[in-house]
Amino acid sequence: MLYYRHTKSRPALLAGRGPSFWAAVILLISIGGFALFAVSDFDRAFALFHTIFFPGKTNWIFDPRKDQIILILPEEFFRNCGILVVALLAVFLAVYLRIGRKKRQ
Repeated sequence: MLYYRHTKSRPALLAGRGPSFWAAVILLISIGGFALFAVSDFDRAFALFHTIFFPGKTNWIFDPRKDQIILILPEEFFRNCGILVVALLAVFLAVYLRIGRKKRQ
């Protein structure tokens, strides 16, 4: 966006929609797909998320016999945190969709 402000130009529109609209659509589809996967199998989604975003680390594998944190923060805590993150992202995406939805002339 700084480039467009500096050159006093506008970004190209795709199908009459701005870049924020298409970014929000792509993120919404991606997050929605992962959310459906998480609903169907939370344990695998949890492991996949941490494998992707924390490669090479194993400190997120909680074993109740070895790690006391799992007794303090049960699976429901992490599920609720995930739901909160997805809900906040949905709000931000809705704002971007609203901004990018307006067609410029």
